[in-house]
Amino acid sequence: MTSTWSVWEAWRAAYPDCPPVGYALRNRFGDRWLRIHSLPSGARLPRTEAERAELLFRHNVAATVLLGLHGEAGLFVTTWNKTHAGTGIPSWCLDEEMREEFAGATTETRSVRWHPHRFDDLLLEVASGDGPQVCYFSGRTRVAYCPYDGGADLFVSAVEDLVALRLLLAPWRSPLESGL
Repeated sequence: MTSTWSVWEAWRAAYPDCPPVGYALRNRFGDRWLRIHSLPSGARLPRTEAERAELLFRHNVAATVLLGLHGEAGLFVTTWNKTHAGTGIPSWCLDEEMREEFAGATTETRSVRWHPHRFDDLLLEVASGDGPQVCYFSGRTRVAYCPYDGGADLFVSAVEDLVALRLLLAPWRSPLESGL
């Protein structure tokens, strides 16, 4: 497995001056972005066991398509603490605007292998709206998968890769032209 330092170095090469957080990535790398919804009709939070199963199915399929079965990935878990400055995001990853926004953020990083259902508990925590910001990142393919409460933001290394991904995940995408 890759060391956490190597994960950060690969991140910096793929997404310079941007923290591993979906909305920040979308603002900076929107041309390489695709969003899927966790539930039909864009519903945000699962209320039933059937909705939780649908949410997990969609997230596991999308992440497996992006990261690969047993694909090596960096897992970034970002939390905010308003009482003190965070220390987990290297300062060279942030411009002045981001540095202020992420002043109370701490990002823990570890190397993982993606496998469907291995991270279901974390996906459900994020989907609840009370969980941390999470980003799975492949340093090899330079893709990122960022689940949130309501869906997931997916980032590819080249704009051309979006065509196939849009077709493959079309039923779960927003009907809005903005993609939100």
